[in-house]
Amino acid sequence: MKIISLPNSSLVKRVYNLLVNDMLTADDDITNWVTLLKSMLEKHGMGFIWHQQQYLNNTDSFIISFFKKRINDIYSQNINASISLVSNTRLYKHLNAYPVNNAYLFTIQEKCIRRAITKFRLGSHNLMIERGRWLNLEVVDRQCMVCNRIEDEYHVIVECTLYVEWRKKYVPKSLTKNPSMFKFIKFLNNLKDNELRLFGLFCKKILDYYSKYNILFKSPGVVAYVYVFKCV
Repeated sequence: MKIISLPNSSLVKRVYNLLVNDMLTADDDITNWVTLLKSMLEKHGMGFIWHQQQYLNNTDSFIISFFKKRINDIYSQNINASISLVSNTRLYKHLNAYPVNNAYLFTIQEKCIRRAITKFRLGSHNLMIERGRWLNLEVVDRQCMVCNRIEDEYHVIVECTLYVEWRKKYVPKSLTKNPSMFKFIKFLNNLKDNELRLFGLFCKKILDYYSKYNILFKSPGVVAYVYVFKCV
């Protein structure tokens, strides 16, 4: 829009016109700044701007706002379509619908706590729901060796008896009173500043515990899990 508003004597305007001419007269497909601009506008359903550019001027700022909104809308559609293909067993699918609540990345100063929350959100951990996927186990077989229930993020944060004391210390009672997956997802998507760091510490302690005391042994044809329990 700035270029179009320049006088024809301007060097920038002359270069722009040359690029347009190259695009229109070239025998073979070419790629330059103008072709990329045209392609971007058409890709986002705004090709009419290119074809009516002679009527634009530098004061038509509403076009920029409209284009930004269109880019955001298409991104939202694409990312939600991708997330919808993720398995329902992944917490990631329920937490990362656009727009993503990533406030913890900016409000928590300790890198180790941010990393712990991120690992839980992305499923980058050693819980059986994830480890069983590596071993090609059915979901129903990815059980906690303490509680004999599917060992996913919901289980270790809300239910598992191994973490009762930590849970009392770091997690609001409202989450464990009449617990449900709906309440759990809502809790994670709406963590307040005063709850965020405590929850992050809880996640870190769980991950540290798994890293230190959860030992995986494999033998030909047999997979055995040995949990070493210690007073925590």
